[in-house]
Amino acid sequence: MKKAIILFITLLLSSIIEVKANEIVSFSKCIDGDTAKFNINNEIVKVRFIAIDTPELAHNDNDDELYARQAADFTCEKIKNAKEIILEYENNKVDKFNRTLAWIWIDGELLQKELIKKGYAKVAYLYDNYKYTNILQLEEQIAKKSNLGIWKDNISIYKVIFKYDDNERIEEVIENDKANAFIPTKKGYNFVCWNYNGKPFNFDTPINENIILNAEFKKNNNMYIFIIIGIILIYSILSIMPLKGRKKHGK
Repeated sequence: MKKAIILFITLLLSSIIEVKANEIVSFSKCIDGDTAKFNINNEIVKVRFIAIDTPELAHNDNDDELYARQAADFTCEKIKNAKEIILEYENNKVDKFNRTLAWIWIDGELLQKELIKKGYAKVAYLYDNYKYTNILQLEEQIAKKSNLGIWKDNISIYKVIFKYDDNERIEEVIENDKANAFIPTKKGYNFVCWNYNGKPFNFDTPINENIILNAEFKKNNNMYIFIIIGIILIYSILSIMPLKGRKKHGK
């Protein structure tokens, strides 16, 4: 009887600990491949994904590391479109930067595992005997053997050169990835599109060579309308002023 009571208490305590170790949260903000912000009990908390590391996005004037953008986009899409997000904690709930550490469960799937499987992350920062480390390490070996993502051999990098209003911007793109569009500015003109070989470029096109994109602009006709209206107003004011002067002189 005593053993049964002890077993019951143990199971009860275990379930209580499990509830405390897991928390349903909501999405707040994307940061990069292995970090995001979540709404936890009406507080916005920065969370570092435990046991993995993704390539770094650019800081200051540096370039993105290879697959940094792909990892960030993958993570952001997952958490933004999730029906349910659960954070699962280990014993060390925060890191040395005071960021919350957690396993990220997205609709029943472990996000760390999905990033590893895609080749967008590697197993890293194992400061304890974490719960799912073995699963991640197995997936990492499979990704390595399959030459996925960051484990690719002989990765080809191509340059997409954007030319606009005597300016030039260069983006390096991994083979078969897509270039990121942006809207350039030119004083007195409206941007129309990016042209490649004289035709509008489709940014869903995989990049397999170095390409040059030229910006197409058209004159902003609104500016001329404002100028014409301004001239009419000035002319009207000048034409009225002498009339008032003549009336006053006549009195």
